[in-house]
Amino acid sequence: MGFNPSIPQPGDFLGISQKQILSNYQAIANAWLENHVPLTNVENVGMHEVLTLRPQGNDPATALGQVALYNKLVASVPQLFYRPSLNQTPIQMSNANLNTIQTGAPGNTQSSFIAGPFTVYMGYVANCPNSQLVTVTPSSTLIYVGLSTVKTNAGSGPQSTYVATPINITGDNFTITHANLSLVNPTIYYMAIGQ
Repeated sequence: MGFNPSIPQPGDFLGISQKQILSNYQAIANAWLENHVPLTNVENVGMHEVLTLRPQGNDPATALGQVALYNKLVASVPQLFYRPSLNQTPIQMSNANLNTIQTGAPGNTQSSFIAGPFTVYMGYVANCPNSQLVTVTPSSTLIYVGLSTVKTNAGSGPQSTYVATPINITGDNFTITHANLSLVNPTIYYMAIGQ
């Protein structure tokens, strides 16, 4: 039996309405089970397990002290947006080109995510030759590139003498340069920020 909002009526006898009231409580508990921790659980009672957002047609209005986290279609693909209070400019928080191990990318490829108006790229180049060109995807204009160097064969000098440097940072690519003084090229980890 489903939920019945007209139970009990003022003239109902408790003995007659009891089964209907119990049925209402069961319908509420069953409805609550969808995407929530059960009301009968010991911990986290009633908390969300999943949040599902339906795509909005337009950006929602926000008042003073209110923000909105919502889903909106961009080129027919649902994307996550954040809108600050007082209808300030919405910020897109996701994009369709996320490339992570969780989305099926191999372990040695780049990962990217949206951080407000910026896209952050992380990745590495194993056995990196000198003057290696790196192009980030999705395409963006890079404003920062940082590199870390790991040598598997440091030769006779200390590890710190084998430092990679990003050069020619233009558009969506940069070049990795390093002093390759041993027979083994280094592994270069990069973090780049684009807008």
